[in-house]
Amino acid sequence: MPRSLHAPVLALSLSLTVDEPSRTADSTVESVCTFLALMLSGFAPVIHMLLVEGSSGVRHFPLLHTAIMALFYLVGTVVYLTHWPEKKWAGTFDIWVGGPCFLVRVM
Repeated sequence: MPRSLHAPVLALSLSLTVDEPSRTADSTVESVCTFLALMLSGFAPVIHMLLVEGSSGVRHFPLLHTAIMALFYLVGTVVYLTHWPEKKWAGTFDIWVGGPCFLVRVM
């Protein structure tokens, strides 16, 4: 990605994930797509390395770290969709900076 696109992409990502939309079906789908797009963007360096140096360059790439990053994004997306901690322990997490969306931001 050209450096000129880094700031707008970051601003768009933050505005979609930090802004607490009204909990409609459309906003949930939008947030989930944003999380998944951010997860997939973590694989851009791997794809770039494959295109530039071939499979020999990927041998030295930290693929385990990339997979762990993707796993954390997936867990965060599942927590966001299911509202698991809030359902099990309702009201417990409301003291943390404004409610349940804080858990997603921490992850």
